[in-house]
Amino acid sequence: MMSFKFLACATVFAAVALSPRLINSAEAPPSANETTGPIGTQTPPCKWGTSVKDEVNNEWLWFGGTGGISKTGALLTYIFKDNAWKRAEFKERPELAEVHAAVADARLLYAAVANRYYQSENQKAVAVKLDETARGLAARVDKPAFGAEAKGFFAGLATKLSSAPSAKEIGAAREGWMALVKSEFALLAEPAPRNYSGLVFDVETKKIVLFGGEGEFGAYNDTWIYDCATRTWSLAHPAVAPSPRCGMRLAAQKGKVYLAGGFEPAGSMSYCGGLWNRLPVDVWQFEIASATWTLLKAGEGKAANTTAQPSVELTLNDDGKSLAWKADQLSYGKKIGEVSGKLELPATDAGTAKAGVAPGTIKVRENGFDPAWYENVPPADAAAFQEFLKKIPANKWVNVKPPVQHVNRDWGTTILDVEHDQLLHWAGGHSSHCGTDVAHYSLATNRWHTLYTPEIPFEYAYSNDGSPVPTLSAKPWGPHSYLSYAMDAATGKMIWAGSHGCSRVTNPCGLWTYDPETYAWSAPQWKIDGGWFDIERHKTCMVPTPQGIAVWGDKRGGSGGETGLWLAKMSERVFTPLAGTDKKDSTTFPFATFGDRQGITYDSKRDRVLLFHFGVPEKAKVWSCDLKTKTATTLTPKNAASFPQDLNMGREATYIPDVDLVLIPTPGKTQRTVFYDCAGDQWLEMSDPCTTTSKNVAPVYNVSTGVEWDAKRKLLWLVETDGSVFTLRFERETAELKPLQ
Repeated sequence: MMSFKFLACATVFAAVALSPRLINSAEAPPSANETTGPIGTQTPPCKWGTSVKDEVNNEWLWFGGTGGISKTGALLTYIFKDNAWKRAEFKERPELAEVHAAVADARLLYAAVANRYYQSENQKAVAVKLDETARGLAARVDKPAFGAEAKGFFAGLATKLSSAPSAKEIGAAREGWMALVKSEFALLAEPAPRNYSGLVFDVETKKIVLFGGEGEFGAYNDTWIYDCATRTWSLAHPAVAPSPRCGMRLAAQKGKVYLAGGFEPAGSMSYCGGLWNRLPVDVWQFEIASATWTLLKAGEGKAANTTAQPSVELTLNDDGKSLAWKADQLSYGKKIGEVSGKLELPATDAGTAKAGVAPGTIKVRENGFDPAWYENVPPADAAAFQEFLKKIPANKWVNVKPPVQHVNRDWGTTILDVEHDQLLHWAGGHSSHCGTDVAHYSLATNRWHTLYTPEIPFEYAYSNDGSPVPTLSAKPWGPHSYLSYAMDAATGKMIWAGSHGCSRVTNPCGLWTYDPETYAWSAPQWKIDGGWFDIERHKTCMVPTPQGIAVWGDKRGGSGGETGLWLAKMSERVFTPLAGTDKKDSTTFPFATFGDRQGITYDSKRDRVLLFHFGVPEKAKVWSCDLKTKTATTLTPKNAASFPQDLNMGREATYIPDVDLVLIPTPGKTQRTVFYDCAGDQWLEMSDPCTTTSKNVAPVYNVSTGVEWDAKRKLLWLVETDGSVFTLRFERETAELKPLQ
């Protein structure tokens, strides 16, 4: 009997991962496994790809996954030839470049429509006539290579964009963009990047068949055929196909490929919720010569939610008369049961017309993972919301209750994007959301939204250590961000010190840039002009200033976590020293700690940066740096001797220029709202602004709290891990501030 298996690789967060390869021979692929990928030992790891033996050329074919030596993140077709894995090269169609450009412009239009709806456009974008942009795209895509579907989307959208768009227009713009993405996929010389696709060699036709997998945009259900004689890929065009999925099992014999089971993406809003559904085992047959899919056995029961995917074995008899499968049922990595079955071949049609879906279908995660989910709410009434904000009482946090909230994002701050009048939330990792999307909150409309469905790192979702490889799209994974990102006023972009192992493949510098206008990540390289610091998200603290972004970071080479202060200028992509950046300097600023204890803010009245550190014995002190003179000073505020030692989180230090105070909401034995009085150089606190009523649930200060000052509305904003949003109108005269005790 020939055995086709997915082999379990590792247990991570008590969940067993999908196998990184599909083996249809007793022979194993050379130097290809979940640790090294198709590029040999002593190289960066590769994950989630699939390999199969090309019996015609006596060589191995590897497709998909991410990591290794790929500078873009995604791995595509590799061939083991001349005793080494080499990237296969294919001739591209001449029309592909034009389609690719249209895809990029359609995404920009989609972003612009969303920005206009949420009233988060910058001044330049407000003047753009989106209906003319849509008409221009409709004219460009009026060619056979684009397909009739894409043209119809943009022509219809143009008629709706002459006035203010509704949420329906956002959805239409997204559908138009994705229609072009599918047109581009169909023109590719090899399958689009993806993880955990099915891959199998058929002896009779001497061809390799690939099906499905999970990619940047969701789970796919396209079918590709690799001709071993010519070493070329071609896209099959069946009338219907199995539903989109990843991790399915394939077997092949006598010109037929058999598919069993698989997993589809799922979106849970619960903490540590399962992000895949294990499909009831259905069995499909693909006839290679006619490119026809037929359902031979319908799946029984309901899809089972799972945090990761267990190993599965699929066996096809040598005579091709029976197909058998077996899969473990797992709960937190432990086997609690088994799914098995057998099908006699040949089998009759078991409901193809009903079960089959159109090829090229893409399935995305539901709920907060799907951008459309945020649009399925009542229309925003910006005027009413602004009137509500004007009437909130002073000195109490008020829950503004956005209609929907985003997926949990832990251990990180929230930043204010003044140019687009919104808050950005980029945090997560470990036991919370670890996808590639930034959450936007419109201060004008009281609405959260995202633009694209995030990639998720399979068995490393909810893993404490994160994924060891980059994403397919070269966006960063969502990690604990602490205070390691900030907005730059000069460029209107966000900088993030996000270096960790998987980033180094696609971003050697370790610093990322996010453009909130286009919702796009990039990885420009930076120069450190004097001194050096460790680009490390756990210890780096950032705050915007008129001169650039002040960056307080751990110095590379420091023996005990010595820190320095730099100024990052995004327009020049350079870090210049401010103070304490010499490697031997261990006294100007306190040592760094891992996480949330240190904070930074900008005192605009005195043009200085203030540093706070509640993780050192001298936590009552304040460290100051004058930006004009680059002079660092250590301050010992009044009543420092009575500073409570149980206060341990100084991360969310926020300067309020109107009252010349720094707010620091901090947990301890009891949470306290602490202030540093800049003029009086003293520690103060106010009575609890988190008092609850039956109509208002109070925020909880913790490691997932983000606070920002909104100068436009004279309000403080607080965001919690689940996207709850609170605001506070602070009045010093009635706050009853008292010396901190």
